Amino acid sequence: MEIEISGIKFKNPVLTAAGPTSLSGEALLRAAKGGAGGLVAKTICPRRAKVPHPNIACLHQGNFNAGLINAETWSETPYEQWLDKEYRVAKSSGLPVIASIGYTADELVFLGPKVEKAGVDGIEFSTHYIGKDTKTIAETAKALKDSVSIPIFAKISPSVEDAKTLARTLEPIVDGMVAINTVGPVFAIDPQTKKPLLGNSFSWLSGPPIKPIALRFIVEVSSAVKIPVIGVGGISSGLDAAEHIMAGASAVEICTTALLRGPHIYGKVEKELVSFMEANGYEAIGDFKGISQKQKNELHDTPKITEECTGCRICEKACPTQAIEIEKIEEVYRGSISREKCTRCGLCISACPVRAVLP
Repeated sequence: MEIEISGIKFKNPVLTAAGPTSLSGEALLRAAKGGAGGLVAKTICPRRAKVPHPNIACLHQGNFNAGLINAETWSETPYEQWLDKEYRVAKSSGLPVIASIGYTADELVFLGPKVEKAGVDGIEFSTHYIGKDTKTIAETAKALKDSVSIPIFAKISPSVEDAKTLARTLEPIVDGMVAINTVGPVFAIDPQTKKPLLGNSFSWLSGPPIKPIALRFIVEVSSAVKIPVIGVGGISSGLDAAEHIMAGASAVEICTTALLRGPHIYGKVEKELVSFMEANGYEAIGDFKGISQKQKNELHDTPKITEECTGCRICEKACPTQAIEIEKIEEVYRGSISREKCTRCGLCISACPVRAVLP
């Protein structure tokens, strides 16, 4: 599972992401012990972040699948401490370390040479606070590129209006891209306290809800350029990671799931990804990278309900045209779909928890 991206060799394609799970050298060491193949550190800036308290919350009480919201910005630890200690501690893991820095051209030029001197293997810079203007983002990227000799990676904000144009503009400047950052701003309320969930009104969404958005950006960006793209957003399992790779990613980053489940998740996702590859006859990431860009999904006929039906009736309830009927005949459930009523919307196929409805 070893991979090489822009000259950097990673133990496996499951990396940390800049955020609460990479807030220090010790946190990055825990990720390394948990099975991460490379370490992306929390974003630093010349000035320490000032964040509200609380600043991280589950979007729905106790429901990890609903995603997280956060009002974090960048590291509250002074950049000097990262240079003097945190990167060194992370490097002791033996894994590649990618510094994340922000945000303006002046700030990137100030920090870039310093983190390179501290021994990091590459630099990720966020476009989150640079703005939406492609020219400004490109100028900022070039300022960083001209100040360092190690690979740089642009992390794309989902607020970008034309991802393909931005990707093509950045391609001659950067060594790779990361897609995507958190989605927002968003707003959430605790109905019990009648207050915002976090210490300020607006926040950013991460976790499972943003995976389809991340996949869209990965498809757009990776299909527009030849440089590598690292996928991030909503990865909780090896299958999630496989989806990112099938969309066009060369590797993935994880934050939210690691925050909620613990650092062992990196190794778990990597093992599940290996199992997926073995089950499908893939020997390397490149064997299926971007494969879904070439596929079409067309439902030409009425779906069919197989003998695997358990009688849960989820498909029956979900059908918007009431075309499905589930009957119990001699202790066996039988399902039928009316060709006259069915509009081939396909909802029943994905709604079935046991894949008993097939196209």
